[in-house]
Amino acid sequence: MKMVEISRFAIVATKKFNVAAEMYRKKIAEISQKIKENQANMGDEKSKEIFEKAGEIHRNMNITFGEERAQIKGILEAASPEVKRKLEHIFWHSTKHHKTSNN
Repeated sequence: MKMVEISRFAIVATKKFNVAAEMYRKKIAEISQKIKENQANMGDEKSKEIFEKAGEIHRNMNITFGEERAQIKGILEAASPEVKRKLEHIFWHSTKHHKTSNN
């Protein structure tokens, strides 16, 4: 009897996890799409270049999360204040309506 209860619990927990994971994947896809749309509207080549470099670093699966953050931080520290504002604007407006953001 107890084994059956454990199996049911495991099935329910797996289903709930899968639903939550799918919702998360959809939100990330929506945010990514908005970021791409906002990036396409960027007129400044320097902003585009920094954005693309950061994307390349993010997609590199051969580095740790800490290394990724350090490399992106280095790129952003070298950017002009104007470029930083443009990039911040893109991320702010791409994520502000999603519960996965902190704003």
